[in-house]
Amino acid sequence: MKTFKDKLEEMNACPEAIDWVGDKTLKQAWDQCERGDWMMWLAKRCAARLVEHLMTDERSLKALDVADEFSKGKATEHNLKEAAAAAYHAAYAAYDAAYDAGDAYDDADAYHAAYAAYGAVNAVNADRDDALKKCADICREMITVEEISKNLNTQTNK
Repeated sequence: MKTFKDKLEEMNACPEAIDWVGDKTLKQAWDQCERGDWMMWLAKRCAARLVEHLMTDERSLKALDVADEFSKGKATEHNLKEAAAAAYHAAYAAYDAAYDAGDAYDDADAYHAAYAAYGAVNAVNADRDDALKKCADICREMITVEEISKNLNTQTNK
């Protein structure tokens, strides 16, 4: 089985991250990382399924399935565009409903977690390392190593 370092190399991670990971497992790296930008990069690479548990609309769930099939050559670009359009309409309807409700959108899910983590990186120009550590802590709060592992098709201890 491939190591986490092998996976990062396949994903063209930056050499600094690959060197830092060394022989660490995914779990060790996730727990010890103080670079929120690296964690967000990895989460973004696994993004589609990280928020699946927050989705309730069948159109959005179908779009994830079609995207998976497309990546394996089992769906056409036309299928992908149709599913994406349906998911867009589902997202727009959800946004509209949340906006009308007044407070639901402000308390929203993973989008806000990612935005907060990104903001933590940019908010403190004077102390980059501190900002990145804060971002890493936010990542660990909002995204579990198990979710990352599932999307990398690797075990947390490998």
